Amino acid sequence: MNQRLSLVQEIGREKADSGRGVFDPAREARLLSRLGNENGGPLSEKALRSIYQIIFSSARAIQKRLSIAYVGSEWSECHHAAIDIFGLEADYGQFAERADAARAVRAGKCDYWVTCCDPGNGFQEVAAMVLPRFGGKRFLVVAAPSDKLT
Repeated sequence: MNQRLSLVQEIGREKADSGRGVFDPAREARLLSRLGNENGGPLSEKALRSIYQIIFSSARAIQKRLSIAYVGSEWSECHHAAIDIFGLEADYGQFAERADAARAVRAGKCDYWVTCCDPGNGFQEVAAMVLPRFGGKRFLVVAAPSDKLT
């Protein structure tokens, strides 16, 4: 695992040099789909996804520790969704109002914002994820476009 993650450091430098972010949900989804198709058990697909979510979170943290905004109280639905999406190796910022979370992302204080409703105001949707744990509720991962950062 450490050998794999040392390669991740190299990849992180290349991503930074090319201006790409460390969160690539489409690539993660493709990998999980392939692994699920190849999984012959006895490990369940749910367990396999949980293991890889920890690996993805650790790999992202090696490249750049992400800061994630969510609205609501600690352990609220949005907080749980953010952890489901980004894992334990991210920092989480709790905001009372959507406008506060939006300002934090626009100012570059948070990398992404996890919300269950349309953020509006020019935010870039990075991923839309339907999370089974929340009855199939859809959550958005959004970021401010780079030209909107102050």
